[in-house]
Order: sequence, then structure tokens, then C-alpha cells
Amino acid sequence: MASRDGNGWVRCSLGHRHWGKFGAAGLLAYAGEPDETQILLQRRVAWSHYGGTWGLPGGAADSHETPVEAALREAAEECGVPPDAVVVHGIYTDDHGGWAYHTVFARAAAPFAAYPASEETDDVDWVPADRAAELDLHPGLAAHWAELRAGLLPLTVIVDAANVVGSRPDGWWRDRAGAARRLVSGVTALAGAGVDLRAVTSQAAGRLRGYLDELLTRAQSAGVVRTDVDTHDLHAIVFGALTAEQRQIVLLADVEDFSYQEIGEIVGCSVGTVRSRLHRARGQLRNLVNRYMKTSP
Repeated sequence: MASRDGNGWVRCSLGHRHWGKFGAAGLLAYAGEPDETQILLQRRVAWSHYGGTWGLPGGAADSHETPVEAALREAAEECGVPPDAVVVHGIYTDDHGGWAYHTVFARAAAPFAAYPASEETDDVDWVPADRAAELDLHPGLAAHWAELRAGLLPLTVIVDAANVVGSRPDGWWRDRAGAARRLVSGVTALAGAGVDLRAVTSQAAGRLRGYLDELLTRAQSAGVVRTDVDTHDLHAIVFGALTAEQRQIVLLADVEDFSYQEIGEIVGCSVGTVRSRLHRARGQLRNLVNRYMKTSP
């Protein structure tokens, strides 16, 4: 079992340079009620990569470690986080193709004492989650903060029992009470074990790729042809260059066909802000597509 064999720089398939031969992981420790949630942040020392910015305690994973093991170890080494002070309940993966950063969600009963435990840490503090975006965040954290912040909120799922039961060809019409009990048991199991969001994320990514292909088809019909960039690479380049906020707004508006009002309710902003974000995202998409296209002779 090798220790610290993950230290080192690598490049992902998008051409970005990352620290961690086997990927990296960070701990998003949080405490408090939904409207008073605090998160534990670390300020990086000036000489480090993106020094002076605030981010999650974390770093390179070793070859034998899971993302949870790596995040807990790094948090203990950098900020003195006791492993038994938090309960892990989820992971958010930012996959760059060949390299990934895993954010490990971990809830604490209450804010616990933490301190700069290594030379890489300049300061450690519990910060109100609603104020985190006001700080000078590490670019990687800033790019995905909207999604991570949403992950801190409690999730309420309303099940339309009649339609769910009725959609299953399991003979429910012969035993309606039994079918209802099976549904309750299944939902209870999911509530206890959690749901793997990787499949949901994969479906969303697939719909975004289909949307991009539609844009490329329109460009071809307008007298514009593809460059030598492979389709898969083009998907990665274009959507990798969009921010998480831009990908979200394009997915909701142009792929899922939600109204501006509905999008505002989902992301928590005004209709005017939705329009503004969507305008910028569409413009960014057009610019990126045009950059990797060329006009027919």
C-alpha cells in the first residue's frame, strides 16, 4: 500500500493541469439548520496553487484510497478535522475526463473546533453558506458552488402513488393494498440508502450533448462545416468551458423546456435574472461552437 503516491501534476482530456495523479477529494463539512447552515473553509497559504483563496480542505488521493478516505485524511491533516466529528452522506464528482475532483458532503452535529494543521493552511473558519460566494473562492469551488450549495438543502420528494403503482405491470390491479405496501417499502429503502445521482447526471449530460449536436446540425445547414475536432472532444471542449450555472440554465430552458418562471423557482432567482443568465449562456455557446467550426469554401 503506497502512501502519498498520488502527489503530482497531471493533465486531463480537456487539457487542464490538475494536482493528484489519481484524482483529488475535498471535504464539504457543514452544520446547522437549512436557513443557518455553516460550512468549514480553508484559506490556502500564499505560496500554494491559487494561494490566498478559500476552498475545501482536501487534496490528492492516493492509489489505494476511496474519495471519502482521501477527503477525511486531507481534512484531518490540513485543518485538524476529527473523522468522527462528521457523518458522510454524499459525493459530488466533477469529472474532467481522466481526472476527477470528488466533493464529499459530511454533516456535523454542530460546528467543531478546527485549526491550520499544516503549512498549506493559512486560516480555517466556519462560514455561513449563504455568504460563501462573497469570499475569494478557489476557482474550482467557485465554478460549482451553486450546485454544491443546493446539495446542502434538505430534499423533499412527493410521490404520486396512484400513477407510480399504475405504471408497473406487476398485477397491482389484483392486489391494490399489496402494491401500495410494496411502493412504500421501496421508497423507504431509497430514503434510507440514498439515490445514486451519477445516473441522473449522465442522463442530463446526454441531453446536453444532443442539444449541442442540434446546434452543429443547424450550422452545417447554414453553410458551415465541422473542423477536424472529434465530436466527443467537441462536446467536452464546449460544455467544459461553460460554467456550472450556464450549463444548468441551458439544460432547464432549451433542453427541458421549463418556463422562465419555473426556472426562477428552481434556481432561486428572478425572471429577469433567468433571462440575463440564459442570454449570456446562449451567447457563450454560439461563440464556442463557432470557434471550432469553419465556413465552407
